[in-house]
Amino acid sequence: MKKIIILVLISASFEVFASGGSIYTRYGLGDLTFGNSARKLSLGSIGSAILKPDFINPNNPASWSKINQTRFESGFTFSSFSMQDKSGEDRQTNFNFQGFSVAFPIQKDYGITLAAGIAPITNVEYSVSSAIDNPDTSFIDSKLNTLLTGKGGLSKFYVGLSYSMYDINFGLSFDYYSGKNEYLSTLDFTNNFDYLDVSYTKRYNYSGIGTTFGLISPDLTNFVKLGNSISNFRIGMTLNVSGELKTDTSLVKKTYIGELVTLEGKTKTKLPYSFSFGTSFNLNKEYLIVLDYLYQPWTEYKINNKFDKNLTDLNKFTLAFEYQNMDKRLSTSFWSQVEFRGGLNYEQTQYQIQSKNINSYSVFGGISMPLGVGNTIDISLEYGVRGERTSGLVKENFINSIISISLGELWFFRPER
Repeated sequence: MKKIIILVLISASFEVFASGGSIYTRYGLGDLTFGNSARKLSLGSIGSAILKPDFINPNNPASWSKINQTRFESGFTFSSFSMQDKSGEDRQTNFNFQGFSVAFPIQKDYGITLAAGIAPITNVEYSVSSAIDNPDTSFIDSKLNTLLTGKGGLSKFYVGLSYSMYDINFGLSFDYYSGKNEYLSTLDFTNNFDYLDVSYTKRYNYSGIGTTFGLISPDLTNFVKLGNSISNFRIGMTLNVSGELKTDTSLVKKTYIGELVTLEGKTKTKLPYSFSFGTSFNLNKEYLIVLDYLYQPWTEYKINNKFDKNLTDLNKFTLAFEYQNMDKRLSTSFWSQVEFRGGLNYEQTQYQIQSKNINSYSVFGGISMPLGVGNTIDISLEYGVRGERTSGLVKENFINSIISISLGELWFFRPER
């Protein structure tokens, strides 16, 4: 019992880190994953009002109504974290698959498109280690080696339809959530043979369903004159809601004869809803300007009917642009067909440690390079800063990069004769 108490006390008071991803992923369900493709990341990761024929956006199913070819998108992300606290600095990296999306336009006149895919929602990836003074003076060794690690995440499988009537675009998707998080706590009595090492793993398996509603307005420049240089001005919004996730829990103790499951149970996890609102418009036809806002009240997150004091409401603001040569179809030049993107992001994250909000600032950019008619390889890069070094917190400089492919092909449509 004394070993367990010591381990719990150590787990509650860590201030240093060693390897893995962001240490903030210890709280709640981990970091939220917004940019599941290079194109989405370089357009601000939300895209509530973007209507493009070559872009599958899982965030807003209404945006699928303008897709005019069967499309497939998939990619990989590379992340690097440089973390600093009062004790020092460390850098870690990770590499993840970003799922896939596929869309099938069924009826162009009514914007009916069927889309499905798998997208990551959250990510847990951290490792914290330290050598601390042993509070029990009866030990021969005055130092204890401690280790806290976490891994896992939540993903969703979605399938939905879009529909357009009088250029008002609607969308609805049904979402199935699943995932697994593991949290390992270890206390190593390196030079003391009277005590066995202590190791416990908490495991959570999640599953549940949700729904995403989407709406994008018609081109408002048909009703309000905003100047000759502005066109295709639209407003969009999304609402994502989910039921409580079924959560299977277990506590596993590592002994000298192997792993022993000491506790098992079933509970529920409440995943808070999210709401996004945004606008997009073309400037001089070649530039697409995107502004977005996303809100998610993580103060409503609960597991086993208990709130997490380290979480607060999330607010995310983005400003992005895209440049596209309007004459690229008439050109054979490679660079004239390349699309460029960039923007800024400010996020009041869902983390609140020691009553201090953990805020994030970033800049991002990306390009799409042609692989043939309707096909591109997309590359995006984001650099940002999160947190601070004061009050025992951790400051992170992070880099996120995604490489993805977007492939399009005509299916189901009979050519006109």
